Amino acid sequence: MVVAVAIGGFCVQLDAFALNMALPVIRRDLHVSAVGGPWVISGYLLAAGALMPAAGRLGDLYGRRRLLLFGLALFGGTSAGCAMAPSLPLLVVFRVMQGAGGALVMPVGLALLTRSFPPGRARVATGYALGLAGLATACGPFVGGVLAEELSWRAVFWVNVPLCAVAMLCAGRVVEPRGGVKLGGGVEPRGGHPWA
Repeated sequence: MVVAVAIGGFCVQLDAFALNMALPVIRRDLHVSAVGGPWVISGYLLAAGALMPAAGRLGDLYGRRRLLLFGLALFGGTSAGCAMAPSLPLLVVFRVMQGAGGALVMPVGLALLTRSFPPGRARVATGYALGLAGLATACGPFVGGVLAEELSWRAVFWVNVPLCAVAMLCAGRVVEPRGGVKLGGGVEPRGGHPWA
C-alpha cells in the first residue's frame, strides 16, 4: 500500500507543477492564445481542489481501496487522453478529469495508510508516501521543462501511465482492513501486504 500511495502522490503532484514550464511549448504546439493556455493548469487544480473534500466521505461509502484503484485508473487513463489531445478544449477536459482522479488518490490513499498500520508505523509509512510526493513538487517544474523541450509536452503525461499501472498492481494486492486486531490504538490488517 505504501508503494501504491507514494507513486500515486508522486504522479498527482508532478502534474500539478510540471505543466508550468511546459505551458509555452503546449501553446506553441496547439496554437493556443495566452488567455486560453492557463486553463490547462487551472482546470486540473480546480477539479482537484473542489472534489478532494468529498473524497473521504466517498471512501467511507464505497471503500477506500476501491476508490484508490478507481482514482489511479482515472488518473492514468486521462493522462493518456491528455497526451493524445489534438486541441486545447480536449486537453482541458482531460485535465479536469485528471484532477478528479488526483482528488481521490491522495486523501483516500493516506486514509488507507493510517488504517493499515499501528500508529508508529503508520506515521513512518505516511512520511514515505508524502516524501515522494514532495519530491515531485520540488522537481516537477524542472522535469516538465526538460521533457517538453527535449521530447514533447505529451511525454509529461505519458510518464503517468506506467506509474499508475504499477500503483494499481500494488494496491490490488492489499486487503483493506475492516476492524482488525487493535495494536496500540491502530488496526492490524487482515492479510494482504500493506507495504505493497
